[in-house]
Amino acid sequence: MTLERLKGEIIASARAKAKQILDQARKEAKAIIAKTEQDFVPAREKIEAETKAMRDAVIAREKSKANLEAKKLAFEEKKRLIDEVFDAAEKQLVSAPADKRQALIAKYLEKAKKEIDIARVFVNKNDLRLVKGLETFEAAIKGGLVAENADGTHRVDYSIETLLSEFREKELQKVVKMLTR
Repeated sequence: MTLERLKGEIIASARAKAKQILDQARKEAKAIIAKTEQDFVPAREKIEAETKAMRDAVIAREKSKANLEAKKLAFEEKKRLIDEVFDAAEKQLVSAPADKRQALIAKYLEKAKKEIDIARVFVNKNDLRLVKGLETFEAAIKGGLVAENADGTHRVDYSIETLLSEFREKELQKVVKMLTR
């Protein structure tokens, strides 16, 4: 055997062995990649599911906060409108002409007479001259009257402030419904 031939056989054998080793390495690499992908898919799906759940929770929380804020703003606007309505009613009653104020005072005196024996009447400064035949005093009220019995143990309050406050408490739900139609 010649040296050249021996050299060729050694190279051929080495190439065959290298090819065999490379083929085996490629086969093992494919198996490792396949196993990694197989292991990665469930992990990726789990991460995606957790991410979606977190995103959905954040969206739900933000929607809830937005709805709450919208309700708060709507409530504040309704309250502002209700306050406006009652302020306008009070202004209208306070600035009514003397004949209308006198009619209201007469009406409230009649109601008060059914509840107590009136000895004194308290009215605002502008309405002092509108009450006749009873002891009348100035009071810090915007309109209407407060009637009192002789010994001062019983009072009936028909002042505009009290009447509007009572009306507001009693009729607030109806007013809210009217404003929100």
